[in-house]
Amino acid sequence: MRRHMSSVYAIARLGDDVGDEPWTTDPSERLQALSFLDAAIDREIDTTGHPVFMALHATMDACDLPPSLFHRLFEAFRRDVDFRAPESWDDVLEYCHYSANPVGELVLRVAGSATPEAIGKSNAICTALQITNFIQDQQRDAGIGRRYLPVDVHQAIEWTRELYRQGADVVQHLQQWRMRQEIRLIILAGSRMLERCEAMVDRLDQERPALGRTDYLRIIWRWAIGRRR
Repeated sequence: MRRHMSSVYAIARLGDDVGDEPWTTDPSERLQALSFLDAAIDREIDTTGHPVFMALHATMDACDLPPSLFHRLFEAFRRDVDFRAPESWDDVLEYCHYSANPVGELVLRVAGSATPEAIGKSNAICTALQITNFIQDQQRDAGIGRRYLPVDVHQAIEWTRELYRQGADVVQHLQQWRMRQEIRLIILAGSRMLERCEAMVDRLDQERPALGRTDYLRIIWRWAIGRRR
């Protein structure tokens, strides 16, 4: 699984870097490059000898990964290049449909656990993690001219907490014991970060929350006693 997840990570990292890193200041060049990568995913371009696409196509074949999941990720990268602030909570959820949810489904498919119910719960967790990151990064995003939260942050925290609740038992759909524990820890870490954001909610536009040693000990304790979020 690690080999296949490395292939998935490599193409996601490549696409994100094309969309965000300072290799060009021309948005049209970024969009053109993302379209090129999209075509390469569909094997419309000869990528023989390119290590990222050699690995990706082997993983797509071995794990039966649909190209549409990668295209959704690349749509999120395009939206970051041509950024338009969400105007409603539904807009936020739509963005997460592209930016976050495909990642969870790819993990489930590589793990052989991609049932419709598991995908639904994974979507809830991936959306919750993405929105937690939006809440955490308000100061940093403002510095680059981005605003991802069109609603009151207190309300965003409540709705995000509910998403963690809805998706927390996605771990029960995973066949591998170690994978279940890793996903549990990710969910617990995201939930703890949401708590940290809530504790300093009035300073989020001035300071970025970060997890410290006490937080990590709390996460491990919750994992050890069997908490899911």
